[in-house]
Amino acid sequence: MNSKPFVKFSFAGALCALLHWITLADPLAIWHQRNSLSQTNPLFSVVYGNGLFVAVGESGTVLTSPDGIAWSRQNSGTSANLGPIIYGSGVFLVRGPNVLFRSNDGTTWTSSPWAGEEPIDWLDFANDRFFVFAHDLRVNGDHAIIFTSTDSTNWTRFNTGLSGAAGTVAYGNGLYAAVGTGFATVGLTAVPFVLTSTEATTWRGIYFDSPLYWNLSLNDVAFGNGRFVAVGDGANAYSLNGTNWNLALTSLHLDSIAFADGVFVTVGAGTVLTSTDGINWIARDPGGNFGLGGVAYGQNTFVAAGGLGIIVQSDPIVAMGLTRGLSTQLSLTGPSGRTCEINAVDQLLATNNWQTLGTVTLTNSAVSWTDPGSTNKPQRFYRAVLEQ
Repeated sequence: MNSKPFVKFSFAGALCALLHWITLADPLAIWHQRNSLSQTNPLFSVVYGNGLFVAVGESGTVLTSPDGIAWSRQNSGTSANLGPIIYGSGVFLVRGPNVLFRSNDGTTWTSSPWAGEEPIDWLDFANDRFFVFAHDLRVNGDHAIIFTSTDSTNWTRFNTGLSGAAGTVAYGNGLYAAVGTGFATVGLTAVPFVLTSTEATTWRGIYFDSPLYWNLSLNDVAFGNGRFVAVGDGANAYSLNGTNWNLALTSLHLDSIAFADGVFVTVGAGTVLTSTDGINWIARDPGGNFGLGGVAYGQNTFVAAGGLGIIVQSDPIVAMGLTRGLSTQLSLTGPSGRTCEINAVDQLLATNNWQTLGTVTLTNSAVSWTDPGSTNKPQRFYRAVLEQ
């Protein structure tokens, strides 16, 4: 897979805009190692919520950062391994060994024993509710069990009746889609597994039941750009409707996926990949051959965490929207306080002489800028360049 500039086009009438985000380069091509706490415990998961990145891992490790750059160690109150971590409805929720840890601010944590009938396999949050995934070995094989909650405290148990175990879930187009490991009809061999539901109570199972997919699994799923995208061990998959899935074989081990600003980012064993469609992927260099177990988006940047306490962060992204009128109006969103230069050309050529039209200072909300020179222009291409 060859790296290439990441560009995004939007159209308004005959006018189109080229959105090019950071100093004429692809922000997702550049990743920075951030952890300077002499932290060597492996990190298993990272999430963004309430203005804070929170990473968790081995021996009760909890690290927090407001920007992905400077990190602080927090007291979790345990020496047990923690992960995954999720955020929803104002609550951070972390799995421990048969216990859940909760925090409203990412720094002060309380614990409560898990009261479910089965041990926790994994956690997630989608749409409006928390999910705990488990499996039941006692009744005619291995069945996927799903607990749901709107407050992370009171849980409702659902036995899906489906052979397999799920781990993560995404919501889109009125559908929940969970992924994990199921079993083939012959020999109970492990195969990739998808569960779907409209209300998170009754679930339908989709099995990739073929020797071609034996001993493969799906580890995480995200929804964006009108599609579900799942990644895993030896297999990736995507679906436009959650019912019909396209699965592709891969030699990679991928653990986590996030979607934001029109881009899917997935990480795994020494790997960072990005894609806009879940089909064509670009390999990125995270700066070392270390495993990454989780990825999250916040503050206009992606942050991934993994083995040896490694934390890596992409360059910040500036997103641009366009409204066609008598004069074209641009809307820019990016890291607050940074200056963004606006460039334009009337034709895209092999060699472009971009004209600087002005600069704006980004804030916590979208900044509008109007191009008075766009009047009566049949077309004009724009790019936003984040100044260093």
